[in-house]
Amino acid sequence: MDYLQRINETAVTFEDLWKIAGEAEDIGNDGGGFEDLMRLITKHFHGQPSKASAVLFRMQALASLLESKGAPGWALPPQKDGAIATQEWVFAAAAVQPLVIIDEQPSFEHEAFLNKVLELAETEGQG
Repeated sequence: MDYLQRINETAVTFEDLWKIAGEAEDIGNDGGGFEDLMRLITKHFHGQPSKASAVLFRMQALASLLESKGAPGWALPPQKDGAIATQEWVFAAAAVQPLVIIDEQPSFEHEAFLNKVLELAETEGQG
């Protein structure tokens, strides 16, 4: 089994990503970077290396998608400090949308990702 398949098969929840994103924002405000994010993820998922890896790759793929293509209607453009105000549905989609390889990096395919955000938001709105 290749690493991308393992990442996609590892269960990650909206709550996992939302919690890390909130704490990572605090780290970013304090000038922290990638290594601090790794420490944060390792702390939360100690003893769960597959989950820690899946959370990291999903957070990186989400950040890359939002920075490069955005999510019109679901996220605002990056602020001066690099923060991107993002609706919860975007994190819900990031938890379940399969990652694919784009430019040799685990990524979310933009159109499929936005369709998943819409699907999740509509499903909740109907329930």
